[in-house]
Amino acid sequence: MIIKRNYFYIIILSLLSYFFSMYISENYISAPFSDDNYFNDQEVYIDTWNLIENKNTFEAYDIYRSKYASQEIFHFFYIHFLSLIGFTKNQAMSIANFSIVFFLLCIINKHFKPSILILILIITNSYIFSYFFILERFKFAILFLILLIYFYENQKLRFIFFTLSVLSHFSILILYTVIYISKFRDKNFFLGCNFKYKKKILNNNFFFLLFIFIFIFIFYDHLLIKSYQLFHDNTLLSLINSFKVFTFCVLTFFVSQKDKIEELIIQFMPLFFGAFIIEPSRIVGFAYFLFIYHFLQNYKNKKNFLLFFFINLYFSFKTIYMFIILL
Repeated sequence: MIIKRNYFYIIILSLLSYFFSMYISENYISAPFSDDNYFNDQEVYIDTWNLIENKNTFEAYDIYRSKYASQEIFHFFYIHFLSLIGFTKNQAMSIANFSIVFFLLCIINKHFKPSILILILIITNSYIFSYFFILERFKFAILFLILLIYFYENQKLRFIFFTLSVLSHFSILILYTVIYISKFRDKNFFLGCNFKYKKKILNNNFFFLLFIFIFIFIFYDHLLIKSYQLFHDNTLLSLINSFKVFTFCVLTFFVSQKDKIEELIIQFMPLFFGAFIIEPSRIVGFAYFLFIYHFLQNYKNKKNFLLFFFINLYFSFKTIYMFIILL
């Protein structure tokens, strides 16, 4: 079987991301950690892995809950299962990083046939690297979001990956919510027409909203705790984050379709205000994903492609510079 050139590139780059993750993890992510260490969030993840390794599920879960006041359980099951079957932490996380790169590039390849340079710029983006080495639990929420998009046509898989992404990290609901809120102006959002029976039927979006309400009811206390953890009162940080979100909004305005402007504004408004009070790495990352989302709907425009190229070039150089300083 002949592998198409772009898929060959995707496989090679995914494998490189695996080996690069292994190299960085084994050589640069280790104790002692300091407050200004880029990888300092890994301290608690490494400690947790070492403590639950070779423990039975109930004992391991008690240890995990003592480390994280969290009901976002997918990360626990992932590290517990892989530790039981003999994987190291570095191998487990590198497999997840490989999966993110592979399916993300496959999604990009579905819409247009990017060159090897574009593919490299995408995977060296500083936001992608933050999922590789810093936001370990949130990494899985992003992975399942990517899988949801890749298998979007399969309704059952779409629901499974949506559920798994939420169970990986509740904050991913912010991104899902701003996208769905922007659809409210569509009169068929909750009701779809069944022309065969000549009557209106409830569509999947109604059940999504019902799921959100039930989810909030069940996890209300935990969501309240998480909200306090994410809130900050740093005025300078608030202004910087809001400016970043606003910048992405402007950039997205240039690449979006003209009939999507209202949708774009509705999507970015919650992120703009959220950036004032919520921990920045997720909110600004969501703004970047919205930029990619709108670009892929209007990628044939050459000006849009150039803007997409230079933005990713900037974030790629940002990553390279950061690792030159760190390493």
